[in-house]
Amino acid sequence: QTKEAYYEEILDSYAVQFLTMLARAIHTEQRPELNSADQNKLYRIRWQVLSNAEKRWTVEEMAEMASLSPSRFHALYKALFGSSPMQDLIHAKMDLAKTILLLESKPTLSEVAERLGYKNTQHFIVQFKAATGMTPGTYRKNNR
Repeated sequence: QTKEAYYEEILDSYAVQFLTMLARAIHTEQRPELNSADQNKLYRIRWQVLSNAEKRWTVEEMAEMASLSPSRFHALYKALFGSSPMQDLIHAKMDLAKTILLLESKPTLSEVAERLGYKNTQHFIVQFKAATGMTPGTYRKNNR
């Protein structure tokens, strides 16, 4: 009987606790507002960056193109596209690397890395492996 007597009170306290935690989570999330002009600007910049993935882009350059601070640009970009500008760029670089590795006749890894804007071949190899689960050499060998 004691168990039943406090059952509703326990449920009420759990509900209050849940709603409090939910309200706090919503309050701290604070997604930035995107107006249509900002959206259009970000879509154009994204297209330009991903179409020229071989260039050495920085968030600062992209932000300057958008006339925004780097932190504001990053926040708006992530809110709109669901990933950071650099994550998108790395993904585009890896897609381009796969194409180069499979379609061109035996470019060296340092040549591929250089074409994709990497100063360091090892950095390219690490990013390629993180993205695909294998090294560029293994990828080329397994997919030719």
